[in-house]
Amino acid sequence: MRILVVLEYYPPHTGGVERLFEAIATGLVERGHDVRVITTRIGDAPKRERRGGVTIERVRVPLESRTLFSLFAIPAVLRAARWADVIHTSTYTAIVPASIAGVLSRRPVLITGHERIGRRWFHLPRVNAASALFYYLTEHILYRFPSARIAAVSEATRRDIRAGGIPQRKLTRAYNAIDTEPWKPRARNRALVERYGLKDRTVFVVYGRPGVSKGIEYAVRAFPIIKARIPNAVLMLLIPKRPADGYRAIQRELDRIGRDGIIELNELGFSELVEHVNLADAVIVPSLTEGFGFTTYESCLLSKRVVASNIGSIPEVVFGRSVLVEAGNPESIARGCEQVLREPTRSEPKRFTRDAMIEGYLAEYERIAKRASR
Repeated sequence: MRILVVLEYYPPHTGGVERLFEAIATGLVERGHDVRVITTRIGDAPKRERRGGVTIERVRVPLESRTLFSLFAIPAVLRAARWADVIHTSTYTAIVPASIAGVLSRRPVLITGHERIGRRWFHLPRVNAASALFYYLTEHILYRFPSARIAAVSEATRRDIRAGGIPQRKLTRAYNAIDTEPWKPRARNRALVERYGLKDRTVFVVYGRPGVSKGIEYAVRAFPIIKARIPNAVLMLLIPKRPADGYRAIQRELDRIGRDGIIELNELGFSELVEHVNLADAVIVPSLTEGFGFTTYESCLLSKRVVASNIGSIPEVVFGRSVLVEAGNPESIARGCEQVLREPTRSEPKRFTRDAMIEGYLAEYERIAKRASR
């Protein structure tokens, strides 16, 4: 089959969704299918290249903006759509060019739905009422753009999308998967332990993008409580500086509570990130909403203790030694950090495999392509 992937960002730009779609695209190529990607051109990345057998075309977008990608990508996506059997895209703004191209070229569109936040937009930090209404309506509209099928990345996400008025017949579930090899358990890196002075310290790690739904500021607020109860505790924040408003909010919290016992690192490469997460005695996942929960799953694969919010898909994803806590509650997070060291819940491993994910998507491509050809 010929599959056109439309995505705001794609590797080498790194992030959970980017790594996910790289795994899908290269897995499809390994099975003999032809895959093209239309994405944003970041920095000095080449305009066109082949990467892992995938043909990538990058579109120059003002400010490298996700939102503006929805407009500036339309010409390139329209040209490529005539070649494709199926167009595969992802929430949120990449839906616009993919859907327009699907209608005009009469090609079926599959949307991977990572999350539907819905009315929770009105309760997220740093989102005022006007912005919450805008995001709520935008999300509501985008899920209604023309598409053949929507693949939710978890049962929780499928329920949320269905609650937004999308017919059940249009929905399927396709659990995310990652390359598990980098996340295999291993000994802590001694050089890093020495560098940060972590010997005989209890290390709590928080990592990921500081978006409004990730709740990282609540983990920061919890740390003084944690340190009062676990005096040798260290909080390691592995966070990029984008989005800038989220990063600034975390800096304000750090300025307020002080930085004693806190190590902050930004812009780590992927292998560096894994090695630093592996320093943890426990990983804190303080999300306020979660469509799948990459950080939860990755931490469990590393055999780390996990303290995670009891929301969204996290109960579907978490395994091993864990404690689920109330989202957005620093006291609950702190109690969870105590409990996970003493008496965690223990559960059997869960596996979301790359092969199962790709085979599931292939079945969907064939289904919607066959229906479109009638």
